[in-house]
Amino acid sequence: MKHVAHPRTTYSLIGLRRQESRLLEQWYDRRLPHACLFTGPQGVGKATLAYRLARFILSGEGDMQVAAPSLFGDALPPLRHDRLEVSPEHPAAHRIAAGTHPDLLVLEPPFDEKKGVYKSEIPVDAVRGVGHFLSQTSSEGGWKIVLIDPVDALNANAANALLKWLEEPPPQCLFLLISHQPGGVLPTIISRCQVVGFSLQAPEDFAALLADRGIHASDADMPLLQRLSGGSAGLAASLHEQHAEAHYHEMLDLMAKGNDPALVHFAERLTGGKDAPHWDTIERLVAAVLSQIIKLASGMAAEVQNTREIDVLKALSARKSLDYWLDLWENGTRMLRDAEHLHLSKKHALLSVLLALCGKGHVAEALRLGQA
Repeated sequence: MKHVAHPRTTYSLIGLRRQESRLLEQWYDRRLPHACLFTGPQGVGKATLAYRLARFILSGEGDMQVAAPSLFGDALPPLRHDRLEVSPEHPAAHRIAAGTHPDLLVLEPPFDEKKGVYKSEIPVDAVRGVGHFLSQTSSEGGWKIVLIDPVDALNANAANALLKWLEEPPPQCLFLLISHQPGGVLPTIISRCQVVGFSLQAPEDFAALLADRGIHASDADMPLLQRLSGGSAGLAASLHEQHAEAHYHEMLDLMAKGNDPALVHFAERLTGGKDAPHWDTIERLVAAVLSQIIKLASGMAAEVQNTREIDVLKALSARKSLDYWLDLWENGTRMLRDAEHLHLSKKHALLSVLLALCGKGHVAEALRLGQA
């Protein structure tokens, strides 16, 4: 699989022309606000566009250039770029890619060396460092940019520390804030930002984003990957690497047949061995099936295009009432979460939910059967 580049080293932009054009127009009209809040699902390109804008400004590519006079000496309008495009070879692009540009401060959750994972919060001390950064003179005599990815990771103290600078920003300072869950961001922060919304990519753009990451799923599986990933190309690439599409189709076939021994073997394979997918991928697969069953049981249309897939989902939904499926959503998904967080048997938890999805008796009975 092709290595997925960090947003600071991603130079292509797919499917975000509307957002790019808006920012570019505001820049040239000198109407770009001092703070922008990029909101939308994780993995749709918010950080890529934020770094692209920062690169454009700090490289000087966005400076207005005077066009050469015409043959008759007429004054011509300044030249404008139609994209936030900067060559990867530009010195500013090199420094941003290396994380060493003196006029760009990036705040993101720190990496926990002991646990080998990123922490969930950006510490308040990091936000307090914004003041020192902004008090220094720009190395190029121009703009200074603070990029926070994501602003959702700020705790209450850190958010209040940031608010001070959003309320009284110095000249030629730009804040680029990224949020996957804007409902958790302080309203006072949102009110001081221009909100730039990002939505799920169109199918053709989503396919292009995956191709850019070296992923070439079949036309039949591309809509499935988009559903499973919630439109996040980065997550879709990870799911594809774990063979999520194949696991999903196998799970549907086994549930349609209701073959208990085969389901036991399937649960064993998915929860043991080096090739087993991540547990959150398994939870995602189950949720994808159950959510479509609930839609069908509610009389709504399923978000499925594959004829074979929708036939199986319709047959499963018809086995039980809507109340049964809603009960399974509550209790079955909780069982899967508990298996992860309470260190219970993942094989038994998965098997329980698979049997319940087959419509084996009442929900409680099916879940007990899987634990037996």
